[in-house]
Amino acid sequence: MLVNFTQTRPLDVENLERYDPVFILRFSLYSLTVGYIEPMEFAGLGLLAIAFVSMSSPDEGIRKLAYSTLGKFKDTLEQCKKRKEVTRIRLLLSSLQNGIEEPWQRIPSVVSIFAAEASFILLDPSHDQYSTLSRLLMNSSKLNLKNVPVFSDFFWSTSVNYRADRLWILRLVYAGLNSSDDAQIYIRNSIPETFMSFYFSPLSDTESKDLILQVVKRSVKSYKLTRHLVESCGLLLWLSSVLTANTRNSREETNIFIMQLTVVLEVVNGVISSRNITEWLQKEALEQLMELASHLLDTYLTPTSPTPTFILQQCLPMPRK
Repeated sequence: MLVNFTQTRPLDVENLERYDPVFILRFSLYSLTVGYIEPMEFAGLGLLAIAFVSMSSPDEGIRKLAYSTLGKFKDTLEQCKKRKEVTRIRLLLSSLQNGIEEPWQRIPSVVSIFAAEASFILLDPSHDQYSTLSRLLMNSSKLNLKNVPVFSDFFWSTSVNYRADRLWILRLVYAGLNSSDDAQIYIRNSIPETFMSFYFSPLSDTESKDLILQVVKRSVKSYKLTRHLVESCGLLLWLSSVLTANTRNSREETNIFIMQLTVVLEVVNGVISSRNITEWLQKEALEQLMELASHLLDTYLTPTSPTPTFILQQCLPMPRK
C-alpha cells in the first residue's frame, strides 16, 4: 500500500518481492468460482488489488486473467449485501469498467495502482483518505483513463487531512510511472510543471519536497519525460534553484540537504546519459549547464558538502560497453 511507503523515500518497485501473477490470478478466479473466499475477504487479502494491477500488464494473457477475475468478483459481490463497504467497492469497479473502451484493454499503470490502493482504503473507514475517496467515487461514474485519478482533489486538498492527501497522491504519481503511456499522461496533465512549481511554495514541506525529487528522478528514466523536462520545463535551472534554496544552518538541515543533493546528482546523471538530450543541451542550453555546474562546484566547496569522490560517483555516467 502507498501508505506504507517510507516517509522520506518512496517505495522502490523494482525491489519488490517477485510473484507469479498467472498463478495468483488463476487461484483467485478458481477460489471465487467455487466460493472458497468471500468477496470482502478477497479484497482484504490483496487479491483484488493484484487483479487491478494486472490490468496494466503488457502481457495480454495476464490481462485476460485479470479481467476474468474481476468479472467473477463483481458477480459474487452482487450477492453480498450485508456491509456498506460493498457499495463502495462496487462503485470502484463500475467507475473503472465505465472508463474501459475495448476488450482486454491495457490500462495505464497509474490508474491500475490507484484502483489497487483504493480497494484497500475503501475497506477501512478510519483511513485518512476514506471519506474523500468515497465522496469522489459517488460523484463520478467513470474513471478517465487519460488522467491521474483524483489528482487535483488530493494534491490541492482543503480537507482536514490535506497534508496526508497530498503525500498520498505524490506517492501514487511516483509508483504509477512505469510506461510510456504513464509518461504521456503526466505530460498531458502538466504533472511535472505542477510539482516543480509547488516545490518552492510555502506550502511545500520537507517530505513533499523529497517525494517531488523522487518523482523527477524516476521521470528521467523515461526518454519522453526527460526530453519534456529539459526542453519544456527548464529542468536544469530548476535543479540549480533547488541547490541554492536549501539552507544548512543546523545538522538536521545539512543532512536533509545532502540527501537532496544526492537525488539532484542522480537526476543530472540520468539526463546526460542520453546522447540526444546531451546534444540538445550543448546546442540550446549551454548556459543552463554552466550555471548548474557552477552551483554544484559551490556546493562542493562548502565545508558541509560531500566529498568530491562522492559527487563524481553520483554525477558521472558509467562507461558504456
